[in-house]
Amino acid sequence: MVIKRSLDQKLSDLFWSFGYRIITLPVLGPTELFLRKSGGEMAAQIYDFADASGNQICLRPEFTAPIMRYYLDHAQKETLPVRWQYGGPVFRYNLEDAVSGEDRGQFTQIGAELIGSGTVLADAELLTIAARVLHELDICDYKIRVGDLGIVNSVLDVANLSERARAFLVSQIPFLSDENSDPAKLEERANQLNLIETVSGASGLSLAISDLDDEQARQVLSGFLGWTSGESSEALEPYNLDDSRLPENRDIPAEHWGNLGRRNPSDIVDRLLRKVRGNDQIINLKHGIELISELISLRGLAPDTIKKTEAFMVRVGADLKPFHRLTELMELLTSDNSKIIVNGDLELDFGLARGLAYYNGIIFEVNHPSVPYPLGGGGRYDDLARALGSEENLPALGFAYNLESLMRLSKFDAGVKDNDPERRVLVAATDRKYFGAVIEKVDELYQTGVAAEAYLEVKSLNEVITYAKERQNREVILISSGNESRVYQIN
Repeated sequence: MVIKRSLDQKLSDLFWSFGYRIITLPVLGPTELFLRKSGGEMAAQIYDFADASGNQICLRPEFTAPIMRYYLDHAQKETLPVRWQYGGPVFRYNLEDAVSGEDRGQFTQIGAELIGSGTVLADAELLTIAARVLHELDICDYKIRVGDLGIVNSVLDVANLSERARAFLVSQIPFLSDENSDPAKLEERANQLNLIETVSGASGLSLAISDLDDEQARQVLSGFLGWTSGESSEALEPYNLDDSRLPENRDIPAEHWGNLGRRNPSDIVDRLLRKVRGNDQIINLKHGIELISELISLRGLAPDTIKKTEAFMVRVGADLKPFHRLTELMELLTSDNSKIIVNGDLELDFGLARGLAYYNGIIFEVNHPSVPYPLGGGGRYDDLARALGSEENLPALGFAYNLESLMRLSKFDAGVKDNDPERRVLVAATDRKYFGAVIEKVDELYQTGVAAEAYLEVKSLNEVITYAKERQNREVILISSGNESRVYQIN
């Protein structure tokens, strides 16, 4: 227990040095709080029961949802971003443990949450602190796997899926990541959940072409067009690819267009095909499975996988905005400015899902070869506030470690770092391109025993100093280039 308390205190001091204040939350909470956005996996692990008044309550299975709930109820007047750290027991039921006779239903989580910043620098800060934890405890040979649900959703946008079908596919990413997975079984599951019923209004045509390739479907639709228009012209008869009546440019003489407007029959058939395909959930689901299967096959060290990801997204026509954000984050973490995370520690893996439905952006997981389950992980959850009753979304992210797992691997001594209690520093930058230098400076100060906090925006000096005073920082370091900075003392 002494070692555990010492380890807990060491990590708490680390979080405090980066500006994270301690928050204490009750062990019991309403079951509904954890089910609203946590997903089916969490629902199966909760220890829940009814209290004396008949209210359904549970032992907390994690900290993120209660912390966001606390912010919405009690802390909305605080200046953003809010940085909180926590530590304590969580409770999750595991059927495999019950069957094997092992009791791992309770473990200790220690972690940090950052509420109110959507910047890439905030993502980089959390990942840097997560890596710093491992370095402080002298844990080697770890791997940080990074995924991005923003990219996943951008790719799924291409498939024109319903929200239910999209959520289903995201939840099935672990299944698709298995090399032995069968996509046909996934389609069967979707059918059982009534996810692939055909949209009304196009049901007949959709069903008629559902098992046909596009060229066969064009022939069917061409025949349908001729039947509904009442035209007997040979221009409306189905065409084969080798039909002598069909020029290579698919132009049909205007006198054969009938009353179809200024588009030739081939153009109309192509437009009709796209429309029917677009309203066909069967086709869309299959397309979504194909897209996700290809995306999650992209994994490996960041620089190489980044290139492959861009090529894939361009090819399928996905929005590149989340890709550019991920690229910026990887550059911050793997540049020469980063002394913590290097390429060998970091890999991209779009098959990472984390099992919690509230994640919507960058996600990560820390693995070690000697431990069969993750040491910890986290990610961005910008939609959680709205799910818990807020009128607006609120950018937020966090991570947590399993303290018992860290204990098994750690070689740290229980000594306490000599800290300078009088010096608290806020580090800011005059431009986004110096964010990497901000991360480096904050970490450098931590290693010398100085509490330092990163300013996550690019604002005027007056705004930076005002923020520093609110947080009781005694000093501001303003970085104006990669190696130039000015120091301002706060009175």
